[in-house]
Amino acid sequence: MLLLAVIIAAAPYADPLGRFTVSLPEGWHPAALAGAPAASAFRREREGQVANVVVEVTALAPDTSLASVVQGSGRAAAKAPGYKLTYEGKGKLGPLPCHRRRYLQTFGEGGRWLKLSEDRWAVAGTRAFVVHAESTSEGFPLFERDLEALFASFRPGGAGGVGLVDSPVVGRWVMIDSPDTALDLRADGTFELAGQGGTFRVEGAQLEMQAFGAEAEVFRWRLVGSDLVLEAPSLGGAITYRKAGVGATPR
Repeated sequence: MLLLAVIIAAAPYADPLGRFTVSLPEGWHPAALAGAPAASAFRREREGQVANVVVEVTALAPDTSLASVVQGSGRAAAKAPGYKLTYEGKGKLGPLPCHRRRYLQTFGEGGRWLKLSEDRWAVAGTRAFVVHAESTSEGFPLFERDLEALFASFRPGGAGGVGLVDSPVVGRWVMIDSPDTALDLRADGTFELAGQGGTFRVEGAQLEMQAFGAEAEVFRWRLVGSDLVLEAPSLGGAITYRKAGVGATPR
């Protein structure tokens, strides 16, 4: 089973980065997901059983089809012990057409338990959404009605590159420690860094960046004069960029 941290107070959920909203049925709570800060996780316990739901959002190149997203997804799950596909076909994720896949896996010492999972993939604009639900094969039926309500309530937010970003981070920045490395944060919500493109979103002091076909990275940003400072645990320290054309790059 996915390892979820301490439960947070329950409430109708709006992704803090504005990527989606979802209504949580009674008894469901947001929870932290270890090792995946950009994902959102939810949990419910009932009659001694536990169900987990995880929502992941990935940036896409423009005009990427749902079929191509699905084709490249789910390979890791298929390699898990005891994998057995039980259903695959079309469905709905809120207002979006989606692809559904339901499958079994074993887990625990010696594969002593059986887990049932369902994944739903959908595409909106330049974002792919996958909602993963899981419980034991015995417990999954207890949560079926909840999961259908949760899937139906899903709504994508600003789907990457829709509208203009009004933030002081918009512009062309040059890395101080590597003057040949430029970061372009464009008002249309797209970025380019060292030849790699993607989408970004600003929410308060958080900057979410997703390279096309990759998982999101979330940074804390701040301006110091004409410098943009980005920080994240994965960086091992702060990275400083200077606004292109402003002053000389310091030694």
